[in-house]
Amino acid sequence: EEGRALLRHGATPARLEEQMPRTRAALCEALRLRPPAWAFDREVQRAVELPGGLELRKREILLLSPFVQHQDPRVFAEPHRFDPSRFMSEAGELAEPWDGGYDRFEYIPFGQGRRRCIGYRFARGEMLV
Repeated sequence: EEGRALLRHGATPARLEEQMPRTRAALCEALRLRPPAWAFDREVQRAVELPGGLELRKREILLLSPFVQHQDPRVFAEPHRFDPSRFMSEAGELAEPWDGGYDRFEYIPFGQGRRRCIGYRFARGEMLV
């Protein structure tokens, strides 16, 4: 609905992402429920002790699962419910996940930091079109 109206008025596909807040929020929620990769791994670069006493040794492999993390009720209330409003501000505008009360490492459908998927912007744009 948002996209068709914008395309009729000459919006380019590249600008659709910024001009379709409800659609983007629905996309963020769909990616939260079903991230593109269920897990990815990282090699520990230096020994570290995490909060709670868990020790990671250098060269150990750490498995991270966006799917499991996005289902954690401590982070996302009612995690199995599809609710795009999680990603909307009070004014009805799209809030990036970390602006919506989530830490930037709590919502990670494409990973995060230096190792985030290089094609995540392209993928999000393609999903909108």
